[in-house]
Amino acid sequence: MAALPERIHVLAFDQRGRGDASKPAAGYGVRDFADDVRAFMDAVGLPVAVLVGASSGGYVAQRVPSTTPAGRWLWRYASWTSPTGP
Repeated sequence: MAALPERIHVLAFDQRGRGDASKPAAGYGVRDFADDVRAFMDAVGLPVAVLVGASSGGYVAQRVPSTTPAGRWLWRYASWTSPTGP
């Protein structure tokens, strides 16, 4: 991330079921993951974000703005999804 300007901060978290995140028995839908992104942003006090996701993360990056109340955040996102995705 050294190529980014100093004013740009990169934050990442482990989605549920991955890495050090909790591994609940249920709640692995795109909407659940989108809710987790919003909860993470609330927890770190981040009102504005550029979301980037690859594969299923691309679906999550698309879902977050579509399920967020208008005017709450200014959303921009880039996503890569498979043309044969769900």
